[in-house]
Amino acid sequence: MKTSLNYQLIENGNVYPLYYDTLFFDLRQEFTDAVLAAREARKGIWKNDVTTEGATWDGANSLGAIPPLFPKLWRRLQGYTQDRDYREDSETLDRFIEYLQTKRSERVLVSDRGRFTGFDNVVEVDGDTIKLLYRPEELIFMS
Repeated sequence: MKTSLNYQLIENGNVYPLYYDTLFFDLRQEFTDAVLAAREARKGIWKNDVTTEGATWDGANSLGAIPPLFPKLWRRLQGYTQDRDYREDSETLDRFIEYLQTKRSERVLVSDRGRFTGFDNVVEVDGDTIKLLYRPEELIFMS
């Protein structure tokens, strides 16, 4: 496994981990160990990652300027700006959690809590700042 491209990308800090429930625990743990080492060494994306510290939102125009952020969260921000029901409100984050709640089928397990929840419950919005409440490697998405 350690010779696989996926492992090497994670080990070098080139990608975020995105775990699904179909990935075996022992493999997930190996990937997580590599993530932790890369973050500790501030390799690649981990030099500037804002996933759990928070990214500043300034509307759709800020999508391209956001520092490294968990891709699933970035894609939801992008979807928020394109969704016809939210597009007009997307200059602020005022309705972002509501937007995520419309995606209720997106279930996630917070691994260290042993708790299933919706993705909307692991995201925090505070004014113009958005962040994940947990590190990406702590989340396991349901397939």
